[in-house]
Amino acid sequence: MLGRLRETFVPLRLRGGDGFSLLEVLLALSITLIIMGLLAQTMQHVGQVFEAQTELATTSNTTTLALDDIAFELAGAGFGLGDGTVAVLPRVPGDRAGPSALTLRSNPQLVAGDLLAELDQPGEDVAVSNADLFDAGATVLLTNAWGRHEVAEIVRTSASSVALRSRESSDGAFQNRFDPETEARVLGLREVRYYLREADGDGVLELVKDIVGVGSRVLARDVVSLGFEYLDEDGEPIASGRVEDGSELAVVRMKVQYLPGADALQPVWLVTAVALSSGSGTVDFESRDAEFRLSRYFHPIDHPAGVASRVGADWGVILAAGATAHRDPAYAYTFMMEQRFNDARVDDIAFFEDVRAPVTLTFGPERGPLAGSLFVAAWGLRVGHLSRVAPDSGNGISKDSEVTVFDGTEALAQAGGMAFGVDDALYVTSREKGAIFRYRFDLQGQPDAPERLFGVRGTPGTIIEGTDGFLYFLLDEEGRGSLWKMAFDETLTPVDPVRVGALPGLGVSLARDPIDGDLFALVRTPTGDFIVVELSRAWMRALEDFSGGPPEEPRVVFSLEQWQRKLEEGDVETTEIPFHPSELPLRMNVLRTDELDFLSFDALGSLYMGAKEANLVLKFELPRPSGRYTVGIAAGIVDRGFGLTPELRMHAWKKIAH
Repeated sequence: MLGRLRETFVPLRLRGGDGFSLLEVLLALSITLIIMGLLAQTMQHVGQVFEAQTELATTSNTTTLALDDIAFELAGAGFGLGDGTVAVLPRVPGDRAGPSALTLRSNPQLVAGDLLAELDQPGEDVAVSNADLFDAGATVLLTNAWGRHEVAEIVRTSASSVALRSRESSDGAFQNRFDPETEARVLGLREVRYYLREADGDGVLELVKDIVGVGSRVLARDVVSLGFEYLDEDGEPIASGRVEDGSELAVVRMKVQYLPGADALQPVWLVTAVALSSGSGTVDFESRDAEFRLSRYFHPIDHPAGVASRVGADWGVILAAGATAHRDPAYAYTFMMEQRFNDARVDDIAFFEDVRAPVTLTFGPERGPLAGSLFVAAWGLRVGHLSRVAPDSGNGISKDSEVTVFDGTEALAQAGGMAFGVDDALYVTSREKGAIFRYRFDLQGQPDAPERLFGVRGTPGTIIEGTDGFLYFLLDEEGRGSLWKMAFDETLTPVDPVRVGALPGLGVSLARDPIDGDLFALVRTPTGDFIVVELSRAWMRALEDFSGGPPEEPRVVFSLEQWQRKLEEGDVETTEIPFHPSELPLRMNVLRTDELDFLSFDALGSLYMGAKEANLVLKFELPRPSGRYTVGIAAGIVDRGFGLTPELRMHAWKKIAH
């Protein structure tokens, strides 16, 4: 084509100094401009498509998560309220029953007391068992054997009585009879409400979740409709007005209709059904014979120093020292501890420019000025540093968290571990000093100078708080490992540490299982193997009661050598690793490590082991039921309500997108 054009315009050809005609240059520029214009149009179209798809994915994911939230709350409806109590209300209190609102009630803290006298006038003290469990201002539920229930508020409390007023009448007067003859009880109450409301007066609806006493938040926007259907055990519908009349409610079906984008013309439906039937039995969706099950591995994590998580949070933190510990800044790798369906959050990294060579970490107590703060101890031959990473605006740890590095001190020289005690003070073990130090904090979260409390004959290591309030720590006594504990007296003053028992090797790390409270130790054996031993409370009691003969050694639950050999030989089942066994040879270069440096549990009971030189963190699930199961489309909650709840309640749901 270009050649024919050149032949046609030969009479007009002018030669430039470079041998190309001016016409050829103009033609080349024209073709380039045409191509660039087409490319710009294409990129604009791609951008529009990407924006539309992103909006669609975001809206769909948000709505699905909203439905998941309702299903999850439904799974716990009635927990701790006992049989015969209405826990599912097809309305918002104060309104008439209908298909587009839902209120769920439960008693998750299992707070309960029996009325010991007649409840007559509002505001008068009435004797109640377990009165010390209730707090003034709390919302409670009054129930009796006649099936009556009424929401009330605690006006004041004492050691043996409470004063109440009804929240269902304008003057606080009680609408029902509550006294010992009717077996009346006072129950703690968590009330969650879901409903639609108009946003900004423009006709757009949003789905709202309101927790009484906590506040409300928007779960999803651009909602067209929300509907709840109630079914009995035969799958027959129950009218909304009959749900609270003692009907045998077995299933709640939820439907939400939403627009997947601002320009969408057709709405999309999502449908979920949650079964509420209860019964007795044992349910275990997890295989108990798989022993330790690898559920995830993190690689590369530059020289990991530890794993920590907060109680009640769904994310954890891996502290990394960087590729070169003393030169590179430390960073926190935050991750979801348990993946939920269609969760929009992803792993993140936050660098701490002023923190170098971290060796251990712990979260502050969940009360007072230190709540949500992550504390990091940094290594030093003679002087170490303590840093505080404050929670960001979302109560998490991120690049927006404020980092405070406190003055260096000998107390942190070669820190072995740190933990908060029952007195909310921070206790640190110093390998270099062979001692335990204490930091106290003021109301602004600033630490006083560290105090040296106790010296020990050996090298102290990891320290943690046990379920009994004692602080437990490892000690290296000339190459022999042992477990020690430090108690507190009635004034919360720490007393001299005492030896608990010997370990079958050198103690490397110590952690507490949040599920059953037992301690687990990572031990290096004389043969060079790394094992995990269970330092159960039964084992400790056996040591205390020891009256002759050699005491039993703690139970070994994991061996690195055996686990590595099993992987190398391919002798694993699909349920034991988070990928197909055929991929094992390709992943062994990552999973192979000869040395482990720390042991940690997260708040959900998963176990982590870290290998600094291998830049690897391994996450394991222990061979036990977890208390709440989520497998496929089935979920269950084991209720241990001491007569308040069924022994077992199972729930299942599915999602259908039309």
